[in-house]
Amino acid sequence: TAGWRFDVAQDISHTWWREMRPYVKAHNPDTLMLGEVTGACADYAPYLRGDELDGVMNYCFRDWIVGWANGGVPSAWDNAFNGFREAIPRPAIYAMMQLVDSHDTARVLQLLDNDKDRLKLLVLLQMTVPGAPTIFYGDEVGVTGGGDPDCRRTYPWADLGGSPDLSLLAHYRQVIAIRRAHSALRGGEFETLLVDDASHLYAFIRWDDRERVVVALNNGSAPGTATIPVVGYLDDGMVLTDTLNSGTFTVNGGSLVVPLNGRWGRILVAGAPALLPDLAPSTKEAPATIPAGGVFTYTLVLSNTGPATAHAALTDTLPVSVSVVTASLPAGMTSADGHLYWNGVVTAGQEVLLPFQVIVDARVPSGTLLLNRVAIADGAGNTLERQAGTWVSAGPGRQFQIYLPLVYLTRSGSR
Repeated sequence: TAGWRFDVAQDISHTWWREMRPYVKAHNPDTLMLGEVTGACADYAPYLRGDELDGVMNYCFRDWIVGWANGGVPSAWDNAFNGFREAIPRPAIYAMMQLVDSHDTARVLQLLDNDKDRLKLLVLLQMTVPGAPTIFYGDEVGVTGGGDPDCRRTYPWADLGGSPDLSLLAHYRQVIAIRRAHSALRGGEFETLLVDDASHLYAFIRWDDRERVVVALNNGSAPGTATIPVVGYLDDGMVLTDTLNSGTFTVNGGSLVVPLNGRWGRILVAGAPALLPDLAPSTKEAPATIPAGGVFTYTLVLSNTGPATAHAALTDTLPVSVSVVTASLPAGMTSADGHLYWNGVVTAGQEVLLPFQVIVDARVPSGTLLLNRVAIADGAGNTLERQAGTWVSAGPGRQFQIYLPLVYLTRSGSR
């Protein structure tokens, strides 16, 4: 079994879910545990801390995206979606069931006043943001309907006299194919680039260690031109290809200028990044020690030694012997499933200090090396992993240096 969808998960205690998870994961760690949790968006969080469910049916996502596709200001969608991302651990975001309707709700087409142009626009956003997009059977061919049971209409099979909308089906297939072809759209990072309420324009970037994808959307009825700031993400002269329509666009002056038809968008894929010169090595302070039985403040240091502002996505893998004091995490840093995550924009020449407190298991012997593995994805699309305490600056095109203090446990009476 690839996974389980648990009905009315909120009717079972958290204790039961914490006992159930190890049982399911022991069979296959990749088995998905997805729950139906109804109520306010804040009700999702207790199930998504890494010890209960992997994800839930995200009805809040449906409300936000339908409001946007119906012409709501982009800032309303962006604030809701990014606020949710900040409140939920990163692994859970990618396991969320990003649905727009279900067997218990009115059909999405009806929620959009049966406007198929709005539905096509909605699909562009649904298939390009983080999470697991979900299609309720028949949406892809124009099935409409009100609340349960009207939403459960039969599929309009052509050979049985039905009239499936094949143009709408082709659109779904095209956008799904684009998502499947680009890893950044499935599991990459996400950052908003443009929110223009007056012109109904919205843009964001998805990236991983392979590629960068800019998605630009217009949820208004009139055409418009989006001037999208991409400093720190894409270099001047970089050419992006529109995989949804056709044509190419070039970064100039730190921006992409993109014309957009009403209720439509573009999915722009960047080519290979330009290479920066090799970075010069640097040094930092001497290794630190953790006293027996004490709380230790550990500091990661991130420096942008490149020529321009750039974005960094940092992941710190923690050994099982170390637990993090969550309340001590700096702004922008989250903890989940034995990892720390930090995303941020760092200006040229800036050094960012990321201090946090840890507690070490009392059974760990003296002399053990701790907290020594970090991976970073920089603004040029490079990923670098380091497993020792030093400055890291290897390879052309690397924008950042990271410093990981060598930390050894020192027990009382031990060397």
